[in-house]
Amino acid sequence: MLMDESHRYRASAGIRAINELKPMLGLELTATPFVEGTGGRSVAFKNVIYDYPLARAMADGFVKEPAVVTQKNFDARQFTPAQLERIKLEDGIHLHEATKVELETYARQNECRKVKPFVLVIARDTTHAKELLDLIQSEKFFEGRYKDRAIQVDSSQTGAQEELMIESSSRLKTRTSRQKS
Repeated sequence: MLMDESHRYRASAGIRAINELKPMLGLELTATPFVEGTGGRSVAFKNVIYDYPLARAMADGFVKEPAVVTQKNFDARQFTPAQLERIKLEDGIHLHEATKVELETYARQNECRKVKPFVLVIARDTTHAKELLDLIQSEKFFEGRYKDRAIQVDSSQTGAQEELMIESSSRLKTRTSRQKS
């Protein structure tokens, strides 16, 4: 099993999900080989077999330059933190939608399988994640187009909540595949 961003799987819900798959081998990839230890200190992974920093991967041509969304004459001081957060989310969705069109066009022109892009939003904590989810699923955010297209995945979900999240994710994938055909 290849696990990118593996530092995110170290929480109990992630480890449980991985263990249920019963992988024969787990190869963890991350640019952040640390877990949060006691007192907020970072503790390095003990099982690192090869260290290849992002800067070297970029210099070697294996990683593209990151895309940065900017706005002309933008002055962040004019906005509250909540307004800035919404602007960032909206800019990310605009980039996502443009990427989706480019990928669909490429697939059609080259008669190949369409790649479906997705957006991953990292929150400060589970409370913040719920606030972001509520915003993304509201009618005020892109006229409600993402209402049934977003889920919250975090370590606070256990038992019935975790099962509901997995079920929601499965329904989202099924609905999306039906929309393709």
